[in-house]
Amino acid sequence: MSRSAHGSLRPVGIAGLLWGAVLLGRGAELFTQVQGRGPSSGEQTAITLLGVRHLSQGVLQVLVPHHLGTVYAGIDGLHASSMVAVAAKKPTLRRAALTSGAIAGVSGLLSLLAARTQRKG
Repeated sequence: MSRSAHGSLRPVGIAGLLWGAVLLGRGAELFTQVQGRGPSSGEQTAITLLGVRHLSQGVLQVLVPHHLGTVYAGIDGLHASSMVAVAAKKPTLRRAALTSGAIAGVSGLLSLLAARTQRKG
């Protein structure tokens, strides 16, 4: 496998690191912009957990970019699916849930594409 194939998940990981850092540092502000109100304490906990998840996955994608692309894609797929369920069940959180789900969906798709590239390499 070529060095470029090994590195194909790194850009996705870097984006995950950045997004996780934004959620941890400015998540409440983003939530307020998307929802039009500040997060409750439970919502703030969820924002923090999602920030940690994105940050942790990003670290792994940067440090271990090969052999786990489909795992990363699966995690993001589950996240995106759960956010669609939240949006359907709690209309008051629809915008925040769909935003979070869309970001996870894009990350998952990019991870899946990188994993396929790696297998071909």
